[in-house]
Amino acid sequence: MTPLAVPVLDAARAAPVAVLAWVAADGTPRSCAVTPYVDAGDLVVTSTLAFPAKAAAMRRDPRVAMLVGGHLVTGRAEVAVADVAWFDRHVRAQEAAKFPPSRSLFAIPGHRRLFPWYVQRIVVRIGDASATTAPGDDTVTLTSITDAGPAVTPVPRPADLDADTIDLPGVADGPVDLLVHEEHADYADLRQRNVRGIVRDGVLEVATTTGSLEAGPTGTLAQLRELRRLGALAKASRPRWADWPRISG
Repeated sequence: MTPLAVPVLDAARAAPVAVLAWVAADGTPRSCAVTPYVDAGDLVVTSTLAFPAKAAAMRRDPRVAMLVGGHLVTGRAEVAVADVAWFDRHVRAQEAAKFPPSRSLFAIPGHRRLFPWYVQRIVVRIGDASATTAPGDDTVTLTSITDAGPAVTPVPRPADLDADTIDLPGVADGPVDLLVHEEHADYADLRQRNVRGIVRDGVLEVATTTGSLEAGPTGTLAQLRELRRLGALAKASRPRWADWPRISG
């Protein structure tokens, strides 16, 4: 297996945000904005224990793609649950550099004990990876399914994200996931919206929309409520990932 080229890894190290794509159980594409990490020459993304759904989908179908720093990386997902020691050694510094809200959490005395669901992570490593250049902004992307798996392409922002149909000239027929993501200046407020449906003759017939681009609350009280909510989600999700492979330190 040929490792990813240095420029690709350097671009991933510099990028605060990337777009990760995978295949849902029904064979349709899914995508979301993620924080990209580099570990041992591989691209890695993580999820807190509160959100195992996309990792579960990648365990079912490991074909994945990531649009990061002007490169489209494709490969196969290797999913495991990492302990706190692994997080501290491999991800913590990168996360603190790329995701400012984490610094406040890391500054709380006893945060490993108070928020174990945050510092123990579901890890997705992209193995068997290859990369091609993909010029353009990743703020608006279109994910489709090819024979090799998901493909992510930067596209212009549609004029009306609330329309029942969206013109996508030149896009092949089939299911797609249109993702728009926006971030607050210090990443305290992450906003993304997915518009999914079927393209026929260059027109997206919208089936579902999820998420929102509206600004959310960013105050201390709102953050504490969110931490409690995520802790409860992580506890409820445990049966889903309890028997997944483990990695340590």
